[in-house]
Amino acid sequence: MVMAVLLFVGCEPNDENSTALARTGGAPAPKVRVHEVDWLELETVRSWPAVLVPLRVHELSAPAEGSIDSIEVKIASRVEEGEALARFSFPEEEAARSALADRVASLAREAERLEALVAQGAVGESEATRPRLEYLQASEELQRVDALLARRELRAPAAGVVMEISVGTGAALDLGDVVMRLAESAAIGLRLDIPSGESRYFREPTQLEVVCGEGTALEVERIVRPGEIRPGRVRMELWTGEGEPGEAVKVRYAGRREALVVPWTSVAVDDHETWVTRVDSERGEIERRVIEPGETRGTWLEVLSGLDAGDRVVLFEPRQFAVGTRIEPVRSEPDEDDEKNEDGREGELDPESE
Repeated sequence: MVMAVLLFVGCEPNDENSTALARTGGAPAPKVRVHEVDWLELETVRSWPAVLVPLRVHELSAPAEGSIDSIEVKIASRVEEGEALARFSFPEEEAARSALADRVASLAREAERLEALVAQGAVGESEATRPRLEYLQASEELQRVDALLARRELRAPAAGVVMEISVGTGAALDLGDVVMRLAESAAIGLRLDIPSGESRYFREPTQLEVVCGEGTALEVERIVRPGEIRPGRVRMELWTGEGEPGEAVKVRYAGRREALVVPWTSVAVDDHETWVTRVDSERGEIERRVIEPGETRGTWLEVLSGLDAGDRVVLFEPRQFAVGTRIEPVRSEPDEDDEKNEDGREGELDPESE
């Protein structure tokens, strides 16, 4: 009797398939609901308390040593550009002006006489040089005194409100002594110290308004960004050009913008890191992706960095699978009402439900 022995030679398992089975406990890759990351138009409304202040203050000082003849305004007076605010007295310059004018006239006559003699050849050019120089020096001094005396009236450099008066009538002054401070009306506004991340709300003046206590809204004419005041905080200046200094107001932002978002159900937070479970588009494998979160809108979280439009993330329970697990992604939206298990797998995939 002849016996035949058949040998069945087993093939080595496919590495890719065995890896996938190993990562899913030997079972086929599960179908898991995923969300495709996309852009969403967000409407944002924010507000910050503030106080109106003068953003440009003129410090008006004495142009020379002298005294105050009169003060023409009071604290809180509203003045127009060019309006007289105070009058100075400069006794030394006033006394010297007449004698100086006489000297300039005398030197001018002498210089003219010598010029004529030089032209006739009666004297040399060198003899006329010194009188010319003396005439020029005296003329310059007379111009200086006249310019100073023309400033005996202190005038407003711009329309505004008198904030402070530092001296009184009859007070003696040295050069540079502060006489008063004037807040420029066109430079009324406010300053805000805000977190650096909120500076994006201050890009366009048209998206901002300043609301006063009685409900009046002031337009923002321009935004000035002086810079960072300390790490993580910046200062913003908003110019309104109107309003009462010292008045409490609210700065209100209202705007629409496109933002990249993911559902909150896709997000996890560990050790100060915010992350999602992203599905590799080629291999269908799970990977952890750290994201930078932005604003929250209902069921959505803004993603500032870490994902791109079109990326797919596990819709529910981002911790349910280990990194490298292969899944079969099923595109879904977070507001769908179809039956699902707690881990995000579709209910129809439960063998016992068939």
